[in-house]
Amino acid sequence: NVLWERTGFCSRSVTMTTDGGIVAVGYEEDHSDWITLRKFSSSGTVLWSRTFQRFRDNTAFDVIETNDGGLAFVGDVYGDTPNGSFDFYFVKTDCEGNVEFTSEGCIPEDPEPVLQLYPTVTSEFITLEIVGLEGIEKIELELFDTQGRLVRRFSGMIEGENRIDVHDLSHGLYYYRVMSLDKPLKAGRIILC
Repeated sequence: NVLWERTGFCSRSVTMTTDGGIVAVGYEEDHSDWITLRKFSSSGTVLWSRTFQRFRDNTAFDVIETNDGGLAFVGDVYGDTPNGSFDFYFVKTDCEGNVEFTSEGCIPEDPEPVLQLYPTVTSEFITLEIVGLEGIEKIELELFDTQGRLVRRFSGMIEGENRIDVHDLSHGLYYYRVMSLDKPLKAGRIILC
């Protein structure tokens, strides 16, 4: 039985942590030039996400929880590196993913915000997940039919998981748009069945 799943994130290594959470290291499908370290709760909620700049053609793998409750992962780099055409790197973080040590080859960047809507095929509820969007106000989710008509607007979206009841909408394809003060943040489609 599948308890929960996430799409759009490609991971080479996943580990459970002593607090019951799950940590994965990999990359976003639409941002494959960044390495991402992401912590999930046992129910699949993204608790935090950290990104790291990549050299050309590198991978991250073997994430572990360390004895002090932090995390560590390693990876390899191919291409133009400070040490020639091949190198490796090591990253050690605290329990929140904040870098404590890194070798050359992987430079920590500011945490990447998470804004995702799932599942994309449903009959009852969708979830808009918002993590790390500081300074973004008045987030709304808009649903449009295939003719481009606004069907429903959901206001008051907050940091974390926003569970949205859509069971009363007609079955079919809908387009969604996530907005903040009339500025589009994300768009996509969902199917209600």
